[in-house]
Amino acid sequence: MAFNKTFGTASFIVLAALFFAGKAYGQDKIYTSDDKVITGKVVQITPNQIHYYVKYGPDSVLYIINQRAVDSIIFSNGATEVLPGFGKRKKAHQNIPQLNTWSFDVCGFIYSSISQSYERRLKNGKVGFRIPLYIGYAGGGVAGTGIFIPGGGGVYFPAGGRYINYYTNANLPTATYGGFSIATGINPKVYLFKNRYVRAYIGPEFTIGYSIATNQYNTTGFNVTIFNLTERDGTFAAIAKFGFMFFPIDKLSMCLDGGVGTVCMFGSPTPLGWAGGWHFGFALGTNF
Repeated sequence: MAFNKTFGTASFIVLAALFFAGKAYGQDKIYTSDDKVITGKVVQITPNQIHYYVKYGPDSVLYIINQRAVDSIIFSNGATEVLPGFGKRKKAHQNIPQLNTWSFDVCGFIYSSISQSYERRLKNGKVGFRIPLYIGYAGGGVAGTGIFIPGGGGVYFPAGGRYINYYTNANLPTATYGGFSIATGINPKVYLFKNRYVRAYIGPEFTIGYSIATNQYNTTGFNVTIFNLTERDGTFAAIAKFGFMFFPIDKLSMCLDGGVGTVCMFGSPTPLGWAGGWHFGFALGTNF
């Protein structure tokens, strides 16, 4: 049978139009039955095959995959197509199309800190890596955490009073004020189960930073005098964290988390040293 040039030309034009339209409207995600995610633009679904483009540099390549190898497709407009697949079904409700999340912790103000973070999840959705950035608008603490001072000091916040003698037996710090702090680090997260709308995770968070603040002291004795010392400290925190991430829609994320661990402030002239650390937060973010 001779090749129909008119049909071939028309098919090429249709595929080219779909391709360029796909570039304008974003990428689709094809979830295979062997737990892989393919990012591309689906241009045709036949009874047995799926045709899609994948971009490599300036060129795009057309691929064809058997429908039986595909579990589901999440289109760029949010629509979901569930396909026959084979083997163990992952189901569409387990897939989170977006692998990146930027979030802002609305509870960060508790720690006198503006807390935000970026997370990148692996394609299988089981592991994520979160990078926090804590910018404290008050110094004298480890940004993004609360501190429990041993020996009767109780819970301590940045720019809060310290009622423990760190300088000499005759000098007691009465207040800490001013300054700022900044910290960043890494928070590997292991998701305990896969679900499109809610996931629990565990993982450690390690941060390192810098803090500067002014401590006010008074001297005890016959003559009471008050003097100030500027303290510059390096900070370190290691917190074991547990939390839940919620995805009510693909573009929105919410995270409720908490954790305990240890923190350290090292520097001069009166570093806090090692103490207990804790964190809880509620973050809102966007997935992309």
